[in-house]
Amino acid sequence: MSAAAIAASGSNRWSGRKVPLELVALPPTETPSLWERIGTAPAWLVSLAVHVAVLMTLAGITIIVPTDALKTIIESEITTEDIDRFKVDNVLTPEVGNDSSVNVLSPSMAASTQEQPIEQEFQQDVEMVHFDASLPTASAVDVPNEAVLTTEFDAEGMTEYTGGVEGAIDVLTREIAARLRENETTVVWMLDASLSLEDRRNALAERFEAVYAQLGNTGDIDTDHLRTAVATFGEGVNLITPEPVVDVAPLVQTIREIPADESGKENVFTALKAVGSEMLHERTRAKRTLMFVIVTDEKGDDDGDLENVIAQFKRYGVPVYVVGNAAPFGRAKGYVTYLWKEGERQFRLPIPVDAGPETVMPERIRLGFWGPGGEVENERLSSGYGPYALTRLCVETGGMYLVADDTNQRKFDPQLMRSYGPDYRPIKDYTRDVMANGAKRALIEAAQMSTAEEIPNPQLVFAAVDDTRLRREITEAQKPMAVVSYRLAALQSKLEAGLPDRPKVEEPRWRAGFDLALGRVYAQQARALGYNVVLAEMKSDPKPFERENSNEWVLRGAPESDAGSEVRKLIRQSRELLARVIDEHPGTPWARLAEKELATPLGWEWKERNNEVLRAIENGVPPAEAAKMFAPEEDQQRMRRGMQGDQGPQNVPKL
Repeated sequence: MSAAAIAASGSNRWSGRKVPLELVALPPTETPSLWERIGTAPAWLVSLAVHVAVLMTLAGITIIVPTDALKTIIESEITTEDIDRFKVDNVLTPEVGNDSSVNVLSPSMAASTQEQPIEQEFQQDVEMVHFDASLPTASAVDVPNEAVLTTEFDAEGMTEYTGGVEGAIDVLTREIAARLRENETTVVWMLDASLSLEDRRNALAERFEAVYAQLGNTGDIDTDHLRTAVATFGEGVNLITPEPVVDVAPLVQTIREIPADESGKENVFTALKAVGSEMLHERTRAKRTLMFVIVTDEKGDDDGDLENVIAQFKRYGVPVYVVGNAAPFGRAKGYVTYLWKEGERQFRLPIPVDAGPETVMPERIRLGFWGPGGEVENERLSSGYGPYALTRLCVETGGMYLVADDTNQRKFDPQLMRSYGPDYRPIKDYTRDVMANGAKRALIEAAQMSTAEEIPNPQLVFAAVDDTRLRREITEAQKPMAVVSYRLAALQSKLEAGLPDRPKVEEPRWRAGFDLALGRVYAQQARALGYNVVLAEMKSDPKPFERENSNEWVLRGAPESDAGSEVRKLIRQSRELLARVIDEHPGTPWARLAEKELATPLGWEWKERNNEVLRAIENGVPPAEAAKMFAPEEDQQRMRRGMQGDQGPQNVPKL
């Protein structure tokens, strides 16, 4: 039987017999053509083959370029002079100003060499923009958008110590020169017209012509390309030069003759908006570089308009510089010593002014030190930075805050304080960050509580002509202590609520501030509890005097003894926190206050003494006469002047 018959019959399928493979007939096959193979090939393989073919074709093509054409490609060589134009001078002169201690390039001076948004191109036809020549109202500037208000940046080190007004002017001279080398420049000087700025304005006038002469002597600057405008501000604003001038000689006498503004107000931000709008044509129509310089000694009374001013000046790339004072550490009020004349007499007065704080809100609790030497709370500590609003204005616009004077009694190393810079982000970002961390929020709220309701210092001197008088005085001293204890307990509770988030705090400023605040509150609580105990003991069982002529008891600080468990716990917690502040933040204002707190004893002891004034009063001598009888000669002279109606200045000026 043939193979075909077997296959057709299917007997190999059902009979169970195996048929050899070679006996099965296969259909004939045809070899596919090249194009058929290409048509069935994968797409990626076809693409690869096409690209390889194209590359091989291009590789075989050559172009012959005549040698003469190569000779015309480069027509000039790069000279050393051309290279120098693009170099950045990062070397600071060894000393800026006569009194400066800054001998290294600070972060903000280095930052000032970076490209600032001064020469940005405008996308609109500036000739079609209408500028109102009148001074704008508060609503003349649009509210900045969300992107402008929330931009993040590195703001550390934007305050510069310059060694007085002379040093500040030297820094400004270099800044003006740098911009003048790049473009024609207009400088607008905004001068505080308040009484306290008279000396600083005169110092500026002394160096005004010298600054421009120094610019002209550099050899690579044409001072004819420099224009100057001057304005003053106080309660209002006065633009002295409606059109900027090239010749500054007449301005020197004008600055000396600026009339003083005795209102006590410095509306610097309102003045900036107004003068900025007036001078904007220098930046837009004239295409000149425009920069502002503010000379003042306060923070400004209208800093609520800060965001609008920042938006206005950033929009057109106008940097703002400030020649001002350092802000007091964690306090809104600073002091300016002013020589006040009334008739033929002169008074050198420390007058409080709005000079701080260096942060958005105070980050330092207000808490006194009890006992002798506790007056350190009145000691004026420097923050090492300018006030928040003006410093942030400089940071945002690419300028600098130049410290011309630090009237605070105790100052700190500016280089060290750079690690403790305030947060210069917009207020909304600052607030969001504070609310996100319990420790930061607790510190801010505790600082506000202590400022709103100041905790009084306790009575430490008690008349004891007899036991009845002593008990009466102790009873009166115990009344305010109930308020003291309540407020201290409230501060303790508020700060302790932030303890869980304390490990999450990374910034040295916030860590130091929180630890110092809680450590001080614990210490005061320990003293308050001990104070109440010793008063109660003396009231129930008055101690006898050891000396016969003693008539007064005085409470003095002493090492704690026989303290209860609650007091011992407070003392231990206080010492741990304060020691941490000193160890982790040496040389700072926080360490200074922690050292003072630790040096103030936590316990109490009674000391007896003889008070002759009290004895005279008990014998019927009028109090004023008794005080005069036993007071030192200097005090007696002061009291005699007071009895004659001479009680010092009658009309203290507003600065």
